[in-house]
Amino acid sequence: MMVKKQIYWVVSVFCLFFSIYNAHAQTKVAVIMPFCSKQINQKANTNNADLGNACREYYQGALIAADSLISSGINLNISTFDTEKDSLIFAKIIKKKEIANADLIIGPVTKEAQIAMKPFSANKQKYHISPLFTFTKTKVNDPYIISANPDLSYYADYVLGYINNQSKSPNIIIIQDKDPSDKVFSIRAKQLQGSFSFATFNYLDIAKLSDIGKYFVQNKPNHVILCCSDESKVNSSLNTIQDTTGLYDISTYGFTQWMSFNAINGKLWEQCKVHILTPQFVDYNDNATQDFVEKYRNKYFTEPSIFAFQGYDQFLFFTRNASQFKNDIKKLIEQNTYFGICNQFKIAYKQDSEGLQNANLNILRWQNLKLVKVEY
Repeated sequence: MMVKKQIYWVVSVFCLFFSIYNAHAQTKVAVIMPFCSKQINQKANTNNADLGNACREYYQGALIAADSLISSGINLNISTFDTEKDSLIFAKIIKKKEIANADLIIGPVTKEAQIAMKPFSANKQKYHISPLFTFTKTKVNDPYIISANPDLSYYADYVLGYINNQSKSPNIIIIQDKDPSDKVFSIRAKQLQGSFSFATFNYLDIAKLSDIGKYFVQNKPNHVILCCSDESKVNSSLNTIQDTTGLYDISTYGFTQWMSFNAINGKLWEQCKVHILTPQFVDYNDNATQDFVEKYRNKYFTEPSIFAFQGYDQFLFFTRNASQFKNDIKKLIEQNTYFGICNQFKIAYKQDSEGLQNANLNILRWQNLKLVKVEY
């Protein structure tokens, strides 16, 4: 009986010690971004101002997420570094102990810095987040990178899966411009063609758009994927497509850049059944979104940008998981989809390069003069 009491006492003390340890164990986060603070302070419209301000807004959103995590009992230690978009400064930063000891590294941001990060990642076996931008024509083959926004090539996987889900035997017309980034989609689509045996694929150069009528069919739904980010070319293409919408069942697909066009012809977009593929979508009618906006306004006296929304979502998602998994962050791929206020996260292996990425995108359809999220 005495032995049982002693065992119970030892176990109780151990559990108490473990709970106290966990309560005080820190989750160490290192943020490495080109805030370009000195440059912007010296000259507000410096060449790196847009990049630096995007990083600052991202970080401001992340700090609101940090407040929420701390309130929930997570003990955070955040170290922040400004690379100033300078390769020499970046090289010094990644030698710091705060980076080597971090449970989570957010950044760097630019493609060049991500490539420079690869030897460090391999040596330390440290995962790091690519936070802001979609990789386009040049892949970063780093097994320790996690792209918060999927690579552009993955957009083909996602939208072809969506089209295949909507139509049993779709007629797909992929229009590409001259820019190398615009060709990434069609290159990936050709690789995937064999997986969609019931679909018909057609490829057309945007310079020959007047020939598009040859590729439409009347007995199938026609899905036009317009790989172009030039506003004038997109508008011209939509006008050409619109001329035939009365004869055929046509849906059109574009990309995030379309949402930043100077003038959106809502009637034209509706007639062409425009769909937009984008990593981010903010529903301002959502209660959680409204709560974030109110907190952001109170703290920074301005409206949150899309970068602030990304910072909030990503910091919540990745830091929560880092506090649980520490260096075994690859366990992210085992998690269910996480729904943030502008992003959904489902981490998966990249399809055509090394590393991990968020495998979720949003498909928005233009309806009644606004973009509405399509369930998929």
